[in-house]
Amino acid sequence: MEIRKANLEHVSEIVLLNDAVQKMHAEQHPEVFKYPTNAEEMEKFFRDVVSRDGNFIFVANFSDRAIGYVWVEV
Repeated sequence: MEIRKANLEHVSEIVLLNDAVQKMHAEQHPEVFKYPTNAEEMEKFFRDVVSRDGNFIFVANFSDRAIGYVWVEV
């Protein structure tokens, strides 16, 4: 497994991985999270997150495929 710090090139992978996370959150807290999401809005959202100081996203890859991510905000 390889873990890389995400940049703008990784946003589309993060959006795909986020779908399952978003669905789980929406099932638990529908008053806060919505599902299904708009892929274009999520792409814009994560582009902003990756670009902001104090936000770090790391993507885990296995066999050249993104399998997970973690988002840390300082």
